Parts: sequence; structure tokens; C-alpha cells
Amino acid sequence: MQLSLFESSRGVPSFMQSVLEAGATLAVSVSGGKDSDAMLRYLDSTHSNKNWTGELFSLFCDLGRIEWPGVSKHLHRVCAELNVPLTKLYPKRSMIDEWQHRHETILSKQQKKPFWSSSAARYCTKHEKTQPADKLLRGHQFVVCAIGLRAEESSARAKKPRYQVRNDIASVWYKTPQSCKSAEEKERWAEQAYQNWLDTGRKGRFALSWHPIHDWSLEEVWQQNGTSCEDVARRSALYQSGKLKQALQGFPCHWAYVSSNSRLSCALCVLASSHDILNGAQHNLRTWTELALMEVTSGWSFQQGRWLLSLASENVALTLAKEKRLRKVLCDLQLVQPVNPAFFLSLIRLCKLAQLAFWTEETVVAISHQLHIYSLLE
Repeated sequence: MQLSLFESSRGVPSFMQSVLEAGATLAVSVSGGKDSDAMLRYLDSTHSNKNWTGELFSLFCDLGRIEWPGVSKHLHRVCAELNVPLTKLYPKRSMIDEWQHRHETILSKQQKKPFWSSSAARYCTKHEKTQPADKLLRGHQFVVCAIGLRAEESSARAKKPRYQVRNDIASVWYKTPQSCKSAEEKERWAEQAYQNWLDTGRKGRFALSWHPIHDWSLEEVWQQNGTSCEDVARRSALYQSGKLKQALQGFPCHWAYVSSNSRLSCALCVLASSHDILNGAQHNLRTWTELALMEVTSGWSFQQGRWLLSLASENVALTLAKEKRLRKVLCDLQLVQPVNPAFFLSLIRLCKLAQLAFWTEETVVAISHQLHIYSLLE
């Protein structure tokens, strides 16, 4: 009843209501994070309650081995519970391979500049998520892509419009002019462009990007997901005390939040906080090892002023016993699948002798521990 009352209090802007009543396809972009989970649950319920006739489906752009373990499994579970089709998309290159490709390209041009993405160079979002999504969405003449972006997260996101024309795939007549700068101007143009599309007899493709939970608070997000800030804090405390199964069992969102991560983006994200970087490294040792190696061989730090390699190995590597317990609980609860140790063997085979020379004794021991853990779970 509490969730039902919460859902009924949320409002769909009248413009978006008219668009979806007219039969627009609704594609919900999901990542496995709490915001997109809440958005999907909300839109699934709203789509049914308002009898919108357009197709509803979710889409997930898989970034490859930099994803947190269990993301795909979590999304399949949520979508199955809601009976919402899930479409998985794959970019031309995985995120880590994209960084490697950019580094090699820069070297071939004899340039000296960083290859990692950053707040000023968000090509990771463009190449890894937006472009694969747009390729799929071009198959629809009338489509809305819902994105779980919230104003509370940053001042930049607070300035985003609630909805706007999706310029990269909309027909040229409906694209937002460059003169529209503010959120209000972009929203007004979307409304005018939609009327123009109707007046032409629906000529060409009309596409919108929509932020349905733009004005939601963190507490509202957790509530829509069937939990609360207090419950997440309680579970995190249990997790830190070693009561892993009690902490993780029945949690409706991805297990990374229980491990104390504030956000679920990449396992190691160039925009992550110091806390999330360390927590991500502790729970994704193979990813940390690969990216730290890329730092060494390239000479560029993963974040400006912060090297992954500088994280002390005793802080990064969970003890063998703790790692084994965590992996077993995650597998028992069907939150992840055992990772094939062939990854580590392939990494070693692909590395040149000059690269292997940079591997510290601690790194080799950590990889050996990982291989031993996974061999016990196979």
C-alpha cells in the first residue's frame, strides 16, 4: 500500500502524457543502478495504469569487463519480475578496450595527452551507451527514451531539461536549434517540434529523451525500489561486520550498494569518489589490476591527481578467506556467476615481457589468490 500511494503521487508532465497517449514507443535505458531500477519500476506501473498503447521495453548497454559482477543477472531478474523485455546492446569496443584503442591511436600520432575519459571528455557515455542505443532506436518512427537522471546528483544535472528532442536520431526538421540553450527553451522546442510532426502527418522520425525521475530525492528512489535509506545503511553495517548473507539476501537492488558503494557505474569509474574507487578496487581486483597496468605502461593516471597504482595492495586485496566467503554467498544467492580464471591466464599471455616487469610481487600474489578462489568454486 505504501508503494502504491508513493507511485500515485508522481506526476507525468502533460506534454509527455500526450506523447505517450499517442502511442510512442517507450524505451527505458537501464544500467543496473538504483535510479534506473526505480525508473523502470515506476514506468512499468505507470504504463499499465495509464493504458499507454505504445511498446515498452528496457535497453542495457553492456560495457564489458568493467561492469560490476552481477549487473546483467540483476537486470534480467528485475525485468523478469516486471515482465518487461530486456534488450542488451554492445558497443563496438568494450570500455577498457576503448581506452586501450585511444591510447594506441594517440601514440601512433606521436601525441602526448591522456586517453582516459573524464568529466570534460565524456566519450565513454557517447561511444559506449548513446551510440548503441541510437542504433536500436532508429528502428522506431515515434520513440521516447527514458533516462534515470536526477537533479539532486549535481548542479549540472539540475540544469538538464525534463525532456528534449533526441537530436542524433530525430529527422532534421525537428532537431533542437543551437539557439535553444536553457532547459526551458529545449522543452518548449520539443513541444513545438511535436506539433510540427503532427501537422506534417507524422513525416519522418520523432524522438525524445525524457528524465522521468528528474525531481526525485534519494529516499524516493529507494522507496520506489521497495527499500529505504535506513535499510541500506543497516545492510551495509551487516556487510561490514561480516554477516554477508543477512546483508545481501532479499535486497531489491544490486549488491554493490550493500558493499557501501554510493553509486553503481563502472566497477572503477573516472568520476567516482575516493571511497567508491577503493571499494571498487577491493571488489573488482582483476579490473583494478588491468587498469593499474595501463597506468604504468602509458604514464597517465586514471583520475587527475590520483593513480590506481598508488592504492596500497593491503588495502585493495581482500583476504583470501573473505573473498572466498563473499563469492560463495553471491553465488549461493544467485547474484553472480563464477568468473572463469581463463581471464587471468589470457591477461598474462597477452602482456609483453616489458609490461610484466612492472608487476609487483603483491600483484602476482593477488592474481594467484584469485585463480585459487575461482578454482575452488568451479
